Amino acid sequence: RQEAALEYLNQPGNTRITNSDLHELFPDVHPETTRRDLADMVTKDILSKMGQKRGSYYVIKSYEE
Repeated sequence: RQEAALEYLNQPGNTRITNSDLHELFPDVHPETTRRDLADMVTKDILSKMGQKRGSYYVIKSYEE
């Protein structure tokens, strides 16, 4: 699922992903599980979380910071 999220972000026009985007890719997976997948990628320094609560989304972490 995490690899699929990165593939989604690498497609033209997809600069960010939300929990609901990932849940659409994996409808049989509980939304809390997809949220944990995204949070795990933030912990691993792969993604950055932007925003708060329901308005949050994730982008590929920039190493230029």
